[in-house]
Amino acid sequence: MNNVFKRRTTFLYPLTLFLLLSLGQVFADNADDIFMRAKKSAKRGQLDFAFSDLHFLVALYPESEHYEDSLFALGEYYYGIGAYHSALKNFNEILKINPESKARIFIKVYLMEIAKKRGDSDRVNKFKKEIVVSEQLSLLFRDFKEYNYTSALTREYRAVYFIDKIKFFVDEKLFSEIYY
Repeated sequence: MNNVFKRRTTFLYPLTLFLLLSLGQVFADNADDIFMRAKKSAKRGQLDFAFSDLHFLVALYPESEHYEDSLFALGEYYYGIGAYHSALKNFNEILKINPESKARIFIKVYLMEIAKKRGDSDRVNKFKKEIVVSEQLSLLFRDFKEYNYTSALTREYRAVYFIDKIKFFVDEKLFSEIYY
Protein backbone atom coordinates (compact mmCIF):
# COMPACT_ATOMS: atom_id res chain seq x y z
CA MET A 1 0.00 0.00 0.00
CA ASN A 2 2.79 2.37 0.87
CA ASN A 3 4.55 1.47 -2.41
CA VAL A 4 1.43 2.34 -4.44
CA PHE A 5 1.20 5.69 -2.70
CA LYS A 6 4.84 6.47 -3.56
CA ARG A 7 4.30 5.60 -7.23
CA ARG A 8 1.19 7.77 -7.44
CA THR A 9 2.95 10.62 -5.69
CA THR A 10 5.98 10.24 -7.97
CA PHE A 11 3.68 10.54 -10.98
CA LEU A 12 1.26 13.19 -9.70
CA TYR A 13 3.83 15.57 -8.23
CA PRO A 14 5.66 16.30 -11.54
CA LEU A 15 2.34 16.44 -13.41
CA THR A 16 0.90 18.95 -10.94
CA LEU A 17 4.07 21.01 -11.06
CA PHE A 18 4.01 21.03 -14.86
CA LEU A 19 0.36 22.14 -14.95
CA LEU A 20 0.91 24.90 -12.42
CA LEU A 21 3.94 26.22 -14.27
CA SER A 22 2.05 26.11 -17.58
CA LEU A 23 -0.91 28.00 -16.15
CA GLY A 24 1.47 30.46 -14.55
CA GLN A 25 2.95 31.21 -17.96
CA VAL A 26 -0.48 31.72 -19.51
CA PHE A 27 -1.51 34.14 -16.78
CA ALA A 28 1.87 35.89 -16.89
CA ASP A 29 1.29 36.83 -20.53
CA ASN A 30 -0.19 40.20 -21.23
CA ALA A 31 -2.75 41.04 -23.90
CA ASP A 32 -0.06 42.08 -26.42
CA ASP A 33 1.78 38.76 -26.05
CA ILE A 34 -1.41 36.74 -26.38
CA PHE A 35 -2.52 38.71 -29.43
CA MET A 36 0.85 38.29 -31.15
CA ARG A 37 0.88 34.57 -30.35
CA ALA A 38 -2.61 34.26 -31.87
CA LYS A 39 -1.52 36.07 -35.04
CA LYS A 40 1.53 33.81 -35.35
CA SER A 41 -0.66 30.74 -34.95
CA ALA A 42 -3.03 32.08 -37.63
CA LYS A 43 -0.14 32.70 -40.03
CA ARG A 44 0.96 29.10 -39.54
CA GLY A 45 -2.58 27.93 -40.32
CA GLN A 46 -3.23 26.85 -36.74
CA LEU A 47 -6.61 28.54 -36.46
CA ASP A 48 -7.72 26.51 -33.45
CA PHE A 49 -4.73 27.72 -31.42
CA ALA A 50 -5.28 31.30 -32.62
CA PHE A 51 -8.96 31.03 -31.68
CA SER A 52 -8.07 29.73 -28.23
CA ASP A 53 -5.67 32.62 -27.56
CA LEU A 54 -8.11 35.23 -28.88
CA HIS A 55 -10.93 33.78 -26.79
CA PHE A 56 -8.67 33.94 -23.75
CA LEU A 57 -7.73 37.56 -24.54
CA VAL A 58 -11.37 38.62 -24.90
CA ALA A 59 -12.29 36.94 -21.62
CA LEU A 60 -9.44 38.38 -19.56
CA TYR A 61 -8.57 41.69 -21.21
CA PRO A 62 -11.73 43.53 -22.32
CA GLU A 63 -9.87 46.82 -21.87
CA SER A 64 -7.11 45.78 -24.28
CA GLU A 65 -6.45 47.67 -27.49
CA HIS A 66 -6.74 44.27 -29.20
CA TYR A 67 -10.22 43.55 -27.85
CA GLU A 68 -12.12 44.72 -30.93
CA ASP A 69 -9.79 42.96 -33.41
CA SER A 70 -10.02 39.80 -31.31
CA LEU A 71 -13.82 39.92 -31.29
CA PHE A 72 -13.83 40.29 -35.07
CA ALA A 73 -11.51 37.30 -35.46
CA LEU A 74 -13.69 35.22 -33.16
CA GLY A 75 -16.73 36.24 -35.20
CA GLU A 76 -15.11 35.27 -38.49
CA TYR A 77 -13.96 31.96 -36.99
CA TYR A 78 -17.46 31.19 -35.73
CA TYR A 79 -18.93 32.13 -39.12
CA GLY A 80 -16.46 29.80 -40.82
CA ILE A 81 -17.59 26.81 -38.75
CA GLY A 82 -21.28 27.65 -39.08
CA ALA A 83 -21.79 28.82 -35.49
CA TYR A 84 -23.81 31.83 -36.62
CA HIS A 85 -25.31 32.67 -33.24
CA SER A 86 -21.84 33.04 -31.72
CA ALA A 87 -20.64 35.01 -34.75
CA LEU A 88 -23.59 37.39 -34.37
CA LYS A 89 -22.79 37.87 -30.70
CA ASN A 90 -19.19 38.85 -31.41
CA PHE A 91 -19.97 41.12 -34.37
CA ASN A 92 -22.80 42.88 -32.54
CA GLU A 93 -20.55 43.42 -29.52
CA ILE A 94 -18.09 45.33 -31.72
CA LEU A 95 -20.84 47.54 -33.14
CA LYS A 96 -22.14 48.13 -29.61
CA ILE A 97 -18.79 49.25 -28.17
CA ASN A 98 -17.58 51.06 -31.29
CA PRO A 99 -20.19 51.91 -33.95
CA GLU A 100 -17.41 53.55 -36.00
CA SER A 101 -15.15 50.49 -36.01
CA LYS A 102 -12.70 50.23 -38.90
CA ALA A 103 -14.20 46.77 -39.54
CA ARG A 104 -17.79 48.09 -39.49
CA ILE A 105 -18.56 47.54 -43.17
CA PHE A 106 -17.20 43.99 -43.11
CA ILE A 107 -19.15 43.22 -39.94
CA LYS A 108 -22.35 44.35 -41.65
CA VAL A 109 -21.55 42.12 -44.64
CA TYR A 110 -21.17 39.16 -42.28
CA LEU A 111 -24.46 40.09 -40.59
CA MET A 112 -26.13 40.29 -44.02
CA GLU A 113 -24.73 36.90 -45.05
CA ILE A 114 -25.92 35.32 -41.81
CA ALA A 115 -29.40 36.78 -42.41
CA LYS A 116 -29.31 35.26 -45.93
CA LYS A 117 -28.42 31.86 -44.53
CA ARG A 118 -31.32 32.13 -42.08
CA GLY A 119 -33.73 33.20 -44.83
CA ASP A 120 -34.46 36.55 -43.18
CA SER A 121 -34.97 38.79 -46.23
CA ASP A 122 -36.05 41.80 -44.14
CA ARG A 123 -32.73 41.83 -42.29
CA VAL A 124 -30.83 41.18 -45.54
CA ASN A 125 -32.43 44.29 -47.05
CA LYS A 126 -31.81 46.29 -43.86
CA PHE A 127 -28.10 45.45 -43.92
CA LYS A 128 -27.83 46.10 -47.66
CA LYS A 129 -29.21 49.61 -47.14
CA GLU A 130 -26.92 50.25 -44.19
CA ILE A 131 -23.88 49.11 -46.17
CA VAL A 132 -24.73 51.16 -49.25
CA VAL A 133 -25.25 54.39 -47.29
CA SER A 134 -22.53 53.77 -44.68
CA GLU A 135 -19.71 55.37 -46.62
CA GLN A 136 -19.67 58.81 -48.15
CA LEU A 137 -19.10 57.82 -51.72
CA SER A 138 -17.69 60.20 -54.23
CA LEU A 139 -16.33 58.62 -57.38
CA LEU A 140 -15.48 61.88 -59.07
CA PHE A 141 -12.47 61.25 -61.34
CA ARG A 142 -12.26 57.55 -60.49
CA ASP A 143 -14.11 54.33 -61.22
CA PHE A 144 -14.16 52.81 -57.72
CA LYS A 145 -13.28 53.33 -54.08
CA GLU A 146 -11.72 50.67 -51.81
CA TYR A 147 -11.78 49.92 -48.11
CA ASN A 148 -9.39 47.39 -46.56
CA TYR A 149 -9.08 45.58 -43.27
CA THR A 150 -6.75 42.83 -42.07
CA SER A 151 -8.12 40.57 -39.35
CA ALA A 152 -6.23 39.03 -36.45
CA LEU A 153 -6.61 35.71 -38.28
CA THR A 154 -4.53 37.38 -41.03
CA ARG A 155 -7.36 37.47 -43.55
CA GLU A 156 -7.36 40.36 -45.98
CA TYR A 157 -10.74 42.06 -46.40
CA ARG A 158 -11.48 44.42 -49.26
CA ALA A 159 -14.66 46.29 -50.19
CA VAL A 160 -14.76 47.84 -53.65
CA TYR A 161 -17.48 50.43 -54.27
CA PHE A 162 -18.42 50.91 -57.90
CA ILE A 163 -21.07 53.22 -59.31
CA ASP A 164 -23.70 50.44 -59.34
CA LYS A 165 -22.46 47.75 -56.93
CA ILE A 166 -20.18 46.83 -54.05
CA LYS A 167 -17.96 43.76 -54.10
CA PHE A 168 -16.55 42.25 -50.94
CA PHE A 169 -13.46 40.06 -51.00
CA VAL A 170 -11.81 37.89 -48.36
CA ASP A 171 -8.26 36.94 -49.29
CA GLU A 172 -8.99 38.07 -52.87
CA LYS A 173 -11.93 35.66 -53.18
CA LEU A 174 -15.36 37.15 -53.80
CA PHE A 175 -17.35 36.87 -50.58
CA SER A 176 -20.45 38.92 -51.36
CA GLU A 177 -21.91 41.49 -53.76
CA ILE A 178 -24.54 44.16 -53.42
CA TYR A 179 -26.16 45.74 -56.48
CA TYR A 180 -28.06 49.02 -56.26
